[in-house]
Amino acid sequence: MRESNPFVESIELPGGWRGEVLSRCPYPTSQSESSWALPDAGQWHSWLATLTADSSMLCDYTVLKVSAGAEVFRARLACSGRMIDVIGKQSRSSGSARWLNVAWRPSRARRNFRKALALLRAEIPTALPLAWIERRWPQRESWIVTRFVPDLVDLDQVALSLIAQLDTNQVRAVKDGIIKALVELLLRFDRHGLHHRDLKASNILLQSWDGGSGAPRTFIVDLDGLQQARFGAAALHRKRLTRLTASLLGYATFTRADGFRFLRAYVGRHLGRPGGTNGQDATRHQCRQLFRALASQSAQYSRHARRRKLHKLDGFAGD
Repeated sequence: MRESNPFVESIELPGGWRGEVLSRCPYPTSQSESSWALPDAGQWHSWLATLTADSSMLCDYTVLKVSAGAEVFRARLACSGRMIDVIGKQSRSSGSARWLNVAWRPSRARRNFRKALALLRAEIPTALPLAWIERRWPQRESWIVTRFVPDLVDLDQVALSLIAQLDTNQVRAVKDGIIKALVELLLRFDRHGLHHRDLKASNILLQSWDGGSGAPRTFIVDLDGLQQARFGAAALHRKRLTRLTASLLGYATFTRADGFRFLRAYVGRHLGRPGGTNGQDATRHQCRQLFRALASQSAQYSRHARRRKLHKLDGFAGD
């Protein structure tokens, strides 16, 4: 998913660091208006040099997540006399086998930067990518910087707890709004030949999930699983539906009836069924067959996922 873009310029930093920065917003969206001014080369050099030397020295630096192979933080970046909120994510190789595996590939930050631009070109919202930098020696590591998007909540949290806090009369309308947003998301993937192999609730963020400020809007995160569906598109569509269905049916607040309504809406739009009773009956019949198969595959997927998690926790004693 390679992206050649005139709005991106190269940058080099001391210590063997190199990368690219976004000089202008190429695809106007609600979070990347063309009138926005982005940091100039001098501002980027100063900020990224601080990032590579000691990220904790950045303005309003706050760690959000730390693991063996990554660090995620939130900070602020000077931009034409004002400050913008950004998210930074570091990826680093751990272990000699892992290092050898990624030594000559484009870095994770570079790949995700280009994938984010491809998503925005396809009108699929994601955090606006601002910059990526990488170095190969003495340790393979990379950073990607994206614009912070406010007022987002992941679908996992919505399905797990937030829907249960709503008034009973609101639940159906909220679910219908979320189902419509998910269908539109999948259709955009289809139209642009894109596939996400890990399209689950925790990787989908919602804005205005309760409809209080308009229709829900979906944002995609965790772009590692994004790819161009060049071969076997039908199988990839089925796999994506299975993954998402397995994720949603794992919540008590998302019933089988909700799952069927979601599937029926998607199949009807995906196949372009004509209006009228016969078209609706055909769509309903096909959805029932597909839903049975997806429900069975989703249950199997969920069992495998639980076994994988138990294996990871094997021997953990807790407190």
